[in-house]
Amino acid sequence: MKLKLIFSLFLVLVFCSLFVFGDENETEGQESRIDCRLVRCMAANCTEGQVPYKKKGECCESCMLDCSLVDCYTPKCKKGYYLKKPEGQCCQICQRECSAIQCGIPKCAPGYISQVPVGECCPTCVKKPVNPCALVLCPIVDCMIGWVPYKPEGECCTKCKQDCTTVKCAMPVCEDGATPTKNPNECCYKCPPVNCAAVQCLVPKCNANESLYTPPERCCPICRPNPTLDCTNTLCPIVDCMIGWVPYKPEGECCDRCKQDCTLVKCAMPVCEDGSKPIKNPNECCYKCPAVDCSTVRCMRPLCNENEHLYTPPGKCCPICRPNPNCTDAICPACVGHIEPGQCCPTCDTIPVGPDCTTVKCAMPVCEDGAKPTKNPNECCYKCPPVNCAAVQCPVPKCNANESLYTPPERCCPICRPNPDCTGIMCPECVGTKLPGQCCPTCDSIPVEMA
Repeated sequence: MKLKLIFSLFLVLVFCSLFVFGDENETEGQESRIDCRLVRCMAANCTEGQVPYKKKGECCESCMLDCSLVDCYTPKCKKGYYLKKPEGQCCQICQRECSAIQCGIPKCAPGYISQVPVGECCPTCVKKPVNPCALVLCPIVDCMIGWVPYKPEGECCTKCKQDCTTVKCAMPVCEDGATPTKNPNECCYKCPPVNCAAVQCLVPKCNANESLYTPPERCCPICRPNPTLDCTNTLCPIVDCMIGWVPYKPEGECCDRCKQDCTLVKCAMPVCEDGSKPIKNPNECCYKCPAVDCSTVRCMRPLCNENEHLYTPPGKCCPICRPNPNCTDAICPACVGHIEPGQCCPTCDTIPVGPDCTTVKCAMPVCEDGAKPTKNPNECCYKCPPVNCAAVQCPVPKCNANESLYTPPERCCPICRPNPDCTGIMCPECVGTKLPGQCCPTCDSIPVEMA
């Protein structure tokens, strides 16, 4: 009787353990499978020479090299190797037959990790990849309402982007049947840029109070009313153009500027590729070829020698082979980086520390004399350019009895401002000049105490 009871308890325990572990394994299997119908993928933003590609076991497409542009040669594998094309690559390589090889696990030193090299069977110790963002100190990002923090691909610090859940977008209707596109960090679709060199425009006839205007991202001009320009109170600087340049007044501005004197310039008419017509900007003297739309060009990748490298000339879409430079006498900066093809010195990997303009709010300044505000590359806000005050004729304002003339910093002309309240201010006993708007004189000599 006791033996039957013990045997029954044993069967119950075995059954329960099989039920529990079987359920766990089933749960793990369910968790490892991803239902791609529930995954929302961003469109793969592939560059020239790349095509969208979906890896095995993944839901979304990524970019890989367009194999139709690559010329592959079939390598001859030695004994114990076989041909195999790795996933995401175009050409075959010799892969070692690893089924009959027993590998040991290497003990790697600090800073190294165990990794199986491509084409090998057994792992070796390789240097652990350095995280370039480990030494970067990022500011605290406090995004305003309607914006959310995000980290751009290839960058270390978090920035702010618009919260697309709060934005309602209208699908644009593009010219020539083009399909609208959306950038990864934007909320709304917009029309792609059009190759205006291939568009023939009908020039409309405008009225006397209208002028031709080409809207941004459009190819053909339209008529719009002329803006009313009031130059009555505008004080313009004296324009002294250098030799070979002449003064002119741009449309919609009050003051003269300098442009090149085209009567002294001899231009050659360029011959453009694909039969496109040369164009000339209004303030330039010579014709030039329009920018080529390389998105519709498919290039054959040339095979360069050891002493040559690939190079894409300016204004061209396809690369060519050109000789490597002579780097014998090159003086390179002392930094850690990688050398680009055709360069003698490395590109320093040090990340420049600059201001994070996503956290700065700037007011657009209003400059004197109609000057346009400028912004330096390492600054966040626009500011007015320095003015040559020697060429500016200033009207002197008449100030009241309780005011005095004052020239603000970075200004040329004086203004009236109230005099300061000098009640109760003790001034030093010295010989000096008392400037307008000040309570105490500027001491020209130090007072000497009398014995």
